[in-house]
Amino acid sequence: MNSTLGVLHEYSLVILEMDLLSGTYLLAVLLACIVFQSGAQEKNYTVREELPENVLIGNLLKDLNLTLDPDVPLSSPLQFKLVYKTGDVPLVRVEENTGEIFTTANRIDREKLCAGIFSENRCFYEVEVAVLPDEVFRLVKIRFLIQDINDNAPLFPSTVINISIPENTAINSRYSVPSAIDPDIGVNGIQHYELLKDGSSRADVMMLWGILGSTRYDDDGQDSILGGW
Repeated sequence: MNSTLGVLHEYSLVILEMDLLSGTYLLAVLLACIVFQSGAQEKNYTVREELPENVLIGNLLKDLNLTLDPDVPLSSPLQFKLVYKTGDVPLVRVEENTGEIFTTANRIDREKLCAGIFSENRCFYEVEVAVLPDEVFRLVKIRFLIQDINDNAPLFPSTVINISIPENTAINSRYSVPSAIDPDIGVNGIQHYELLKDGSSRADVMMLWGILGSTRYDDDGQDSILGGW
């Protein structure tokens, strides 16, 4: 269904306020308070993090099905203006004349944008776009769902983990080790742990979620712990 840009109502409001102490008057005039059809809208997009500059994400003119009302004359051509706070680093840009949305040179880093979210919680980036001129003004809220990619390696709290295991340790003995941390989520996060000998030959020891289960221990062996991803 098309969304026609047009004026519904127009009001003029005058407020007169008197300062009793000074005897002066404060005149507040609010003219041309315009209410527009579908004045507020939302649009959702999905974008993968770490995309290069100038990747097309969407087209607001088409995606919002905007059409101009031929009975409403415009003071200037239809324009799209990105609205963001002073000091914010824009991660997207909008072509003023077409409404096309592109990535910028500022890379979208999900882990930085949604710092502290290490689970399946979704990460969003939000902006607002003003549709101009005044005759057809509306403010559109744009939400970008940021898709995670596997761009982080899991890390342990320390590069060296010391575990004391007696030579006569029984089979299937368990020893707790600190868990690794991976800011990526889902299939891009930590899937399993395993213990490898030097030279990357697989040892007879497996670790799952921080629990070490030993099937054989050789006091001459030199093993190291690696997180799998």
